[in-house]
Amino acid sequence: MAKLNAPSHKKINRSVYGNAVIFVILFILGMFTALPLWYTLVSAFKPFDEIFIFPPRLYVRRPTLDNFILMFQLATNMWVPFSRYLFNSLFICVVGTVGHILIASLAAYPLAKHSFAAKKAINEIIVLALLFTPQVTYIPLYIVMSRLHLSQYTFDFLKISFVFFKFRSYKNLFSACYFYYCFILPHED
Repeated sequence: MAKLNAPSHKKINRSVYGNAVIFVILFILGMFTALPLWYTLVSAFKPFDEIFIFPPRLYVRRPTLDNFILMFQLATNMWVPFSRYLFNSLFICVVGTVGHILIASLAAYPLAKHSFAAKKAINEIIVLALLFTPQVTYIPLYIVMSRLHLSQYTFDFLKISFVFFKFRSYKNLFSACYFYYCFILPHED
């Protein structure tokens, strides 16, 4: 098993009262931050006459799913149905996430577990690539996809672009994979 030599930090001595005060302050700030999300979620289940009452309530008296049913009824008369937009979003998120995790973990394994001549150069290239925003790569990505005749197919274009060109968060995923391969998987010392 690998030994961890963490630097020793000076322990902060706080009383139970001090910890309780900090906990209460952080809890209040957390609730204040979560309040808009909670109100949005609760409002989705309110009937129409209960949404606009003043002062607004943070709970539902008569929960209903009529808002969702009405949304789907109105959205079916659109040029492209809402269900298609929903499917496209879910499909692209799932394919992009799964593909990104698979490719990044496969790429992180040799960088985490093996020593080779170009390891430092590859890491520097990855860090250099992280300096560019994703928007910088959109035009070259479109040129590549159009030359491969994939730009007219929405799913093919988006699947390939999300899977192969989504290395912006590679550094964070690399750290997670490094931890996984070093401490979770069995290996020879």
